Amino acid sequence: MGKLSKINSILQKFGFQLNKYNVSNNALLRRKAYIEKCGVDLIIDVGANVGQYGLDSRKLGFTGRICSFEPLSMAFLILANRAKNDFNWEVYNYALGEKQEELEINVSGNSHSSSILNIKDLHTNAEPSSTYIGSEKIKVNKLDSIFDSIKKDCNEIYLKIDTQGYESFVLAGAQNSLKKINTIQLEMSIQPLYQGQMLFDELYTMLKQSGYTLVSIEPGFVNQKTGEMLQVDGIFRKIN
Repeated sequence: MGKLSKINSILQKFGFQLNKYNVSNNALLRRKAYIEKCGVDLIIDVGANVGQYGLDSRKLGFTGRICSFEPLSMAFLILANRAKNDFNWEVYNYALGEKQEELEINVSGNSHSSSILNIKDLHTNAEPSSTYIGSEKIKVNKLDSIFDSIKKDCNEIYLKIDTQGYESFVLAGAQNSLKKINTIQLEMSIQPLYQGQMLFDELYTMLKQSGYTLVSIEPGFVNQKTGEMLQVDGIFRKIN
């Protein structure tokens, strides 16, 4: 047994483990390498919550523009505060979907599980903090309606969608924009967690038919009781 294995055999008893920090076993490092390889100069961050994705991107060394969209009022206040001193990070207090409208969003206890769609028992049983505790009226816009105004002079655009089951609706409102977007990262449920959502296989087929190829997967929401992976992030790329 090697030294690292011996250390881990002790740490694992306390719920910890040491791993090598490289692209083989770290999803963030893989994302960093891919963003750099593609020369991304704009990240469109749909479903920003309190800015976790934007902060991670900056920690990974991304210095290009970030445009973050978050409809929840309380989450947006935190997002705006985190982005206020970053002059290359723009924030917008509305959701993106298939058309311009006003809707009600369900607010979960943990905030990041909030969704326009109704949540299913499978989700709340696996993560009780995701239970809805209220609702809020929000504005929804189409990416197609605002794309040119946020694109500006950027050429290599990375679209990230994390909207708790609403991903297909965001894509439906971005059909013209997708012609100019080479990379998409989106949350994909393996099992149905929200009513009316598209699952992994349906989203995969939709993007494949639009000319995208799956190039990476990041692990996501896991049922801690059963060990089942319930969500992953798929990264898709138009490869000529």
